[in-house]
Amino acid sequence: GCACNVAYKDPLLYCHCIATTETLDPNYTFRDALLKELLQQESLLPSIVEQDKGIECTDSTDERFCFQYKTVVNDKILSDVAVNTVKSTTYPELSVNRLYRKTFSALRKDGIVYLIDEKSDTYLLVSRQRVLEPYLRKLLDKNTTELERNMLRSNPPGFLKNVPSSRLRAVMKLSIEKERGK
Repeated sequence: GCACNVAYKDPLLYCHCIATTETLDPNYTFRDALLKELLQQESLLPSIVEQDKGIECTDSTDERFCFQYKTVVNDKILSDVAVNTVKSTTYPELSVNRLYRKTFSALRKDGIVYLIDEKSDTYLLVSRQRVLEPYLRKLLDKNTTELERNMLRSNPPGFLKNVPSSRLRAVMKLSIEKERGK
């Protein structure tokens, strides 16, 4: 069993045990602060309605949380955490930018964030409740036709590319338990 006690363990099914390491943030201080902030932002949004942007995450029925990289970089609290995380490095100013880039790269590799639009630098937070459960529900829904199900399986959405199958299995198991009222 995992002994990680991080706030994002359940909502993201992610923790230090399975996280890609980053030498600039060996204790995951910045990553923890970043994921906590992203989940906090996600929790404030009953649904994402950003019409007119032409981004995958703009459908009015879509409740997934999208954000732009620049909003994270411009966040004062996260900036302070980043500065404190790399303050003992040789070039702290350069290391802060590198920390952001490397952390996002690790989170993309781990299937926690997904780059939806490179031009606008817009990301999707691949959370259990708003992204993975709805996808699996559609896949397992009795009303989904066999053709639709086959299309979903053979052409999965891009955000699934780096999501480990073990994470999907865990979401499925939790969803089934929730259905049974456990």
